[in-house]
Amino acid sequence: MSIIIRNGRVLLGEPAQEVFCDIKIEQGLITETGSAVRAENARVIDASGKLVLPGLVDTHSHYISGSGAGFYMAVSSGVTTALEPIVGDVRVARQKVAGSPVGMTCACLYMLAPGRSLSGISPARPEIEKVMESAVSSGAWGVKILGAHYPFTPEATALMIQIAAEKQIPLMLHAGSTVSRDDFNGMQEAVTLADGNPFILAHVNTYCTGSVLGDQCREALEALDLLKKNPQIISESTLSPLSCIGTKMDENDIPASLCMIDILSSLGYDGTYQGMLKAVEDRKLLVSGPLEDARRFDFLEHNAGVGRFKEQHGAVTIGYAKHSMLKNAICASGKNQEGDFIISTLSTDGGLVPRNVVLEKGLGLVDAGILSLPEFVQKSSRNGAKILGLSNKGVISPGFDGDIVIADPISRKAETVISGGKTVFCRGIFSEADNTFYAQK
Repeated sequence: MSIIIRNGRVLLGEPAQEVFCDIKIEQGLITETGSAVRAENARVIDASGKLVLPGLVDTHSHYISGSGAGFYMAVSSGVTTALEPIVGDVRVARQKVAGSPVGMTCACLYMLAPGRSLSGISPARPEIEKVMESAVSSGAWGVKILGAHYPFTPEATALMIQIAAEKQIPLMLHAGSTVSRDDFNGMQEAVTLADGNPFILAHVNTYCTGSVLGDQCREALEALDLLKKNPQIISESTLSPLSCIGTKMDENDIPASLCMIDILSSLGYDGTYQGMLKAVEDRKLLVSGPLEDARRFDFLEHNAGVGRFKEQHGAVTIGYAKHSMLKNAICASGKNQEGDFIISTLSTDGGLVPRNVVLEKGLGLVDAGILSLPEFVQKSSRNGAKILGLSNKGVISPGFDGDIVIADPISRKAETVISGGKTVFCRGIFSEADNTFYAQK
């Protein structure tokens, strides 16, 4: 059935302009915009008083999970296209995408980690080439270096960036190596190691913790200046005040991720299971888990969080307050001399992680006058679509895909989400629609 959206504040065209108009969607595509669009044999949605935006394109979302909750959490926050940055088996990822039908367009990155997908911290070129080529041939959109979580040597990191550039394989990098961490120094190292080669720098604001220069906002400004001087680097930033990390214990009851150990050290705890448990018990770390509705995870109340941590023996996602909202706003709004955004996109780093706040916090930046509505659309949707090579997404205009979010401007929440011309979410209720697994052509 066709869909017509009437009476909304539509962000129309490219560059987007705010207009009051109707939208008609047929067979998955936007076919008509204007006034008094005819409604024969169509479902009509009244969007009076609502914002009508292109579906969000999330360039960093951990939506693939055993429970399938990440898909539902992403879609209900307005995301219709998402890039999953950590996949160890593309075949399994395809199965999970097929098994959680919420109408999303899904892409993934194959993880590069020593002792997991590669033999050690300094693999040789032939091994790196073989792994990268295999990942892409199996359907991964690209690859990701997990950086400070599971670090390689600086030399190996530089070699991977070089090989990906030579083979035109998209590569995302979480800053950090065996000699640096995911802080401002780690970000500077990543840019230096790239030696002019392109890559995608994950969540820039994460590295601006104030631990190097003494102030988060100062580091954010320095990060923008560094990226401005290296325009070949694509980047994204997040808007949540929380830092989150999924973790598990190794055979010695030590957190497997070095980032988790660093977090515990910064909070004054041992980098062990017992140290992490004590931090949870002391309310320094929040524990995420499923709510009564299994399609949603959130941070649990204290006793439930402690219980889940023990039950899962530390294999949980934790969160803690880390990011200055002013720092996040500086990263989101920074522009170069030509007036282009220095950091390309807004991402959630969410999905299953309860941090799906691009719509909410992004519209908050609009209300504060930091971004305009057209700029928000550019950063939350169109730029991400261009990065992924999805030319038909991120714009409300005839001929483009029927990916639409109808949002309440007061609550800044998605009320209705249409993906591929099908209503997949409406006021808390999901409707099934096949996902699309998107790979490099």
